[in-house]
Amino acid sequence: MTNAFWATTQEQARAVIARVPAISAYSFSTDIYHQRAIPLDYIKNAMSAANESKKAYNIAVCTENEEEENYKKIIEELRAIGEEENIYDFDHLTGWASQASSEQDGFCHFT
Repeated sequence: MTNAFWATTQEQARAVIARVPAISAYSFSTDIYHQRAIPLDYIKNAMSAANESKKAYNIAVCTENEEEENYKKIIEELRAIGEEENIYDFDHLTGWASQASSEQDGFCHFT
């Protein structure tokens, strides 16, 4: 799993994925907390590079509130570019994201 901090451009994303050919699948993570430092465009660059390289990938999006406007914006933006089947929603945050949240209630899991 990666937040794709390294995919600042499509060219950079292609270069990074090309350097690690043994990785056959990627899980790109994003949420409202990642978005503060890592734009969704980085995820899009990484997805594009993975797709061009014929690598499997998914996008993990964490939230504690599926009605939160910024969460819905991320999901809608990913759906708009045709990534519906690659989106995995999580309903709890872990790691530093949970520390940034007002609620710290445990584990991240598929919904």
